[in-house]
Amino acid sequence: MFSDLSRSAKIAFASVAATAVILATTLSVTLSPSNRESNTASAAGGSSNTNVDANDEIQDTKPAVPCPCFDGNDLDKAIADFSSGNSDYVVDHSGTCTAGSIDGIKYSDYYQGFPSIMGYGIDLVQNECNMQDALVEMSTEEAIACSSILDAKCVEHQVTLEAAVPAPECPCFDASSLVQVIADVKAGNLTLESSSCTNASPTSNAIAYVIEKDYYSWGAEQYSSDSMDCAYQDTIRIVDTKGEWDACKTIVDDACAEIAIN
Repeated sequence: MFSDLSRSAKIAFASVAATAVILATTLSVTLSPSNRESNTASAAGGSSNTNVDANDEIQDTKPAVPCPCFDGNDLDKAIADFSSGNSDYVVDHSGTCTAGSIDGIKYSDYYQGFPSIMGYGIDLVQNECNMQDALVEMSTEEAIACSSILDAKCVEHQVTLEAAVPAPECPCFDASSLVQVIADVKAGNLTLESSSCTNASPTSNAIAYVIEKDYYSWGAEQYSSDSMDCAYQDTIRIVDTKGEWDACKTIVDDACAEIAIN
């Protein structure tokens, strides 16, 4: 049959046949099982990317590092105890109830008949936290967890904490200390010094008198914003806070007011 064809026709026929072979080979490779799986994986984003995404999801679900000293329930119970009168909130050791350098929620209970400082807090300088009356070392991650819990509970219980803070007290005397002095002055048994009962002064006031040449004074004096003292009988002591000094001066002012009513 091919012998009857011209030379040009033979060449054309051979060219068509070669093209058919190439097309058949290409289709066979494209439709093979392995290539179909590869193409499917590529279209879905690739098997390696799928594994990476799954690992990321597993990593995200791992639990956070806990605080080794306390959790939210511990702080809730501590706050409930001193707000109900079962223990006393200790302001000096609690700071401002925020996750500062050394801070916490501390209270005093009366275990075995004497007050003991207990509670929960953190010391970011020493990397320690308080668990009741024990100190526990903590890592940086644990410190973050403790700080987060403490901050959240201080905000949640802010009103309760503020109400639990006791009013400042005068470290030298209380109102009952001056009851007898007031009575003796009114009865004429004591004569006050001229420096006594200067209520108009915002920085000092005192009830002063002399007994058998000995000078006695009950008073409060402020020299500057950070220099204050109070006096009781023949003793003078430094007052630590303005709140305490105000408490002293209020007691003296009230006593002077009572003495003036004869």
